[in-house]
Amino acid sequence: MSATPTCRHIHAYVHQGRIGVLIEFGTETSIIADTAEFQQFAQDIAMHVAAQNPPDIASLLDQPFVKDQGISIRGAISQFCGSARERIAITRFVRWDQEWSMPPEQPTPPRAPAVIMQFKKT
Repeated sequence: MSATPTCRHIHAYVHQGRIGVLIEFGTETSIIADTAEFQQFAQDIAMHVAAQNPPDIASLLDQPFVKDQGISIRGAISQFCGSARERIAITRFVRWDQEWSMPPEQPTPPRAPAVIMQFKKT
């Protein structure tokens, strides 16, 4: 796959009406996005982003996968690519949290292309 994916697919995940994740995957073909296996994989990755709140894609790829602590997200992607026989990449993501506040150990907003937005209940 070239540096720029041929196809892009966005997957949405909402956790208990409080945290929302949109994650964009780059793929070689559009066919993969219609498979149940890809939809489940995209759901699992989006759920991981909701649970672990990675600051950027590089950090996300290095995190232990919440569904299998024995592998990283990078490893999970590699396994999926092997079984699907198609290369995929996470190209960007955004995570919304209604109750989010900047943690003290992270004084600046996350690096691009990750984005975190805060919404107040009215």
